[in-house]
This record gives sequence, structure tokens and C-alpha cells, in this order.
Amino acid sequence: MKRTTIAKAFAITVAAALALGIAPEARAGDKECSNATLKGKFAFTSTGFITAPPPLAGPFAITGAQTFDGNGAFTAAATVSQNGNIIPVSIAGTYTVNPDCTGTLTAQISPVDILRLICSL
Repeated sequence: MKRTTIAKAFAITVAAALALGIAPEARAGDKECSNATLKGKFAFTSTGFITAPPPLAGPFAITGAQTFDGNGAFTAAATVSQNGNIIPVSIAGTYTVNPDCTGTLTAQISPVDILRLICSL
């Protein structure tokens, strides 16, 4: 390699490092969150394993789409796989987003008695 190429590469590397070092840092503490900041449609998925009660023990998975209205309410449509049994569900509920961007969510899953439905399959 020629000396000029090495010098140019070094200069670009130093300039990039300085630019990244000077750039402002994003911190959760700099944000102000609320119910209004959580709005729109989002996909979700979750997997795991249910260990008790014995009739329900086995692999569990859910995938779906959830819509938040920005006012503290949400709805979702999802598909559950419980031990290989496939069950479509609808979900509705409320949520609260705190100023520090943490929050809570309360959900009602329909069919309400999904565990009994799974056991009867």
C-alpha cells in the first residue's frame, strides 16, 4: 500500500471516531413517554413451555398483531399453539405508559376459558 492511502485511511478513521464521540447520546431519561407515544400496529411473538398443570404441560407459542390507540386501549388478533393445538384468539385491554417509558398492560383473552378449551382438544 502506498503511504498516501494509509494516511487517508487513518485520517478517515480518526474523523469518524471523533464524529461518533461528539454525537449526542440517546438516553431513555431524555424522553418523556405517555399513552400517546404508544400508538399504531405492532407484530408480536412469544414462545415457552408450560410446566403445570400436567394436562397443559408442553410447548407454547403465540404470534399476532396488536393495535394501540394512543389513549390507553388496545386490541389484538393472535394464534396460539399449545402443545400442538392451534387456537385463534382475540385480545383486548388497556395500557398505561409512564413518563419514564415503563408501563403496564391488562388483557382479556377470548375465548376467556382458553385453558379449558385446550384441555378438551
